[in-house]
Amino acid sequence: NRPILIRGKGIVIGVKDEGRGEIRHTASGTTLQNNNDRIVGAVSLLPSSQENDSIIDVLSNALSLGIPPMHKSRWKKLYGPISAQRLDYTDILKKKQKHIMLQTLKHPKFIYVQQIGVLTEFQGKGVGKKLLNMVIQIAESLGDTALYLETESEENESLYKHFGFKTIETIDMVVPGDNHTDAKQTMWLMVRAPK
Repeated sequence: NRPILIRGKGIVIGVKDEGRGEIRHTASGTTLQNNNDRIVGAVSLLPSSQENDSIIDVLSNALSLGIPPMHKSRWKKLYGPISAQRLDYTDILKKKQKHIMLQTLKHPKFIYVQQIGVLTEFQGKGVGKKLLNMVIQIAESLGDTALYLETESEENESLYKHFGFKTIETIDMVVPGDNHTDAKQTMWLMVRAPK
């Protein structure tokens, strides 16, 4: 998300806690703590025109953050011997995205819903719905703009279908030669066509 946040290649939308705060009981007494400024859910969006990482993005990330830890030998035990190959293998998702949007569906103008998340204690309380509705409104206001996302959960797939997304392809991501019990990751590639 660094290119989105630092280089302005996309946007991040957050939803704040709309509660009145919560009562805290402490040794010194009872207080009302206001959490209204706390972000409880967020979504990051990337327009199709900004989908490719430039050399500046790659260098900026490397200089600011360093190389991913799973590429460093001292961290391989923590992340696993094949974790670097798994990370590199995720590039297949970008290739699939381009193929689906540009060649299969012929939608050159789309928004990539890169990430969406809600704090655990706020899940099931309409925060995700609010975020998705905002994203849909943005796409519809731009006219002829599709939405694209990937999910690794069948439960999330049914949630996105409720908002008009359709599963275009399901892929099982397995790094060649990875025989670990957790080697396979199923991904649902989904699109919401423009209205």
